[in-house]
Amino acid sequence: MEIFDEALATFAEQCGYWKMDNQQSPIVEAFNQGMDAWKDNQQAPWGRLRYSIIQENLRPHLGQAPQQIIDGGGGNGVESILLAQQGHYVTLVDFSTEMLAEAQRSAVEHQVEMRVKFHQGDVSELLQIFPANSFDVALFHNVIQYTSDPQAALDSIFASLRPQGLLSLCTINPHSEVYIHALRELDITTALDRVEAKTKNANLFGLEHKLFAAEELIQMLSTAGFKFVTQYGVRCICDYIANNEIKTEPEFFAQLEKLEMTLRNKYPYYLLARIYQLIVQKEP
Repeated sequence: MEIFDEALATFAEQCGYWKMDNQQSPIVEAFNQGMDAWKDNQQAPWGRLRYSIIQENLRPHLGQAPQQIIDGGGGNGVESILLAQQGHYVTLVDFSTEMLAEAQRSAVEHQVEMRVKFHQGDVSELLQIFPANSFDVALFHNVIQYTSDPQAALDSIFASLRPQGLLSLCTINPHSEVYIHALRELDITTALDRVEAKTKNANLFGLEHKLFAAEELIQMLSTAGFKFVTQYGVRCICDYIANNEIKTEPEFFAQLEKLEMTLRNKYPYYLLARIYQLIVQKEP
């Protein structure tokens, strides 16, 4: 293990690994400790759907490989590695040391270590790490709800992108909170309480995070300088099915994935998805 860790450290240095000097904050520690639960979630049917649907939504907007992509808050690198396998060059930025270490191991395992770089840092301070106009595409998936200053994070990503660069942003749909409690949990009282909810307790990491309506984020993106392109839904059906066991059955999962892929960009279904995905473009 020591030999592997030493080799990994050497590889990280060669690939441009950049480490913050500040001490670990409580939120960083929560993500470090929550890594195993996060990996289990990624392998669950709903996790697999999340990645396959997001990738399908992103596919028509990506330019021909190789693109220079920044994966802001990319965690343990699942999406970075998928994109590297498609021939893109990806820079993963995250503030969790455990997530970054796992991403590095995975990059080596999938033999894409020469296409992925790793940086420990805050997405709100990208210009402290990279020159402006460095990237063609930015991913900001499942991250904005944890940022202390969401507008600063969006401004930072905008500055890091080249003119006409694309941003893909995903976060929890606050409207889905009502449906989750009313339909899945049959808890009408809690559903009523969640109608105007602005925060949510994150079960995996034990952190309370913000909830943003799509319209609210589109306005914030416009303030940063982005132009709206389109909106997709991620898991329009899956999260409202109470029986998780049936989702593990291959035949049912295949049918569910086909349905989800059909509904992801169809009105009004994408508006009710558990997660929404916004595609926006940097104005020239």
